[in-house]
Amino acid sequence: MYSQLYYKTNIHPTVEAAARMKAKKKLRKANFDANDEDAEALEDEDEEEQSPTTEDMLEAQENLPAIFNTILMYLEQQTGFSFLVLMGGPDPSNENKISVAS
Repeated sequence: MYSQLYYKTNIHPTVEAAARMKAKKKLRKANFDANDEDAEALEDEDEEEQSPTTEDMLEAQENLPAIFNTILMYLEQQTGFSFLVLMGGPDPSNENKISVAS
């Protein structure tokens, strides 16, 4: 029921963002594999976890309400529990000042 009512506004943007991030990762890997000469030099760098870009962080932060809403509504229906999420961290849209949300 929830997904039928709110798919376009809450769930679809989250799914699209995840697909774009996955596509970017595939493209980076394909380009990396295509350049065998540079592959050895970049291998160690590629294995390390890459920090998300400011754009990635903003996109993920914008999707948080839809993600949490979907998960927590499901859990509430299944358990009868109420949930509260507290989070905080650097906010790229506010000069990386620490922001909190609930």
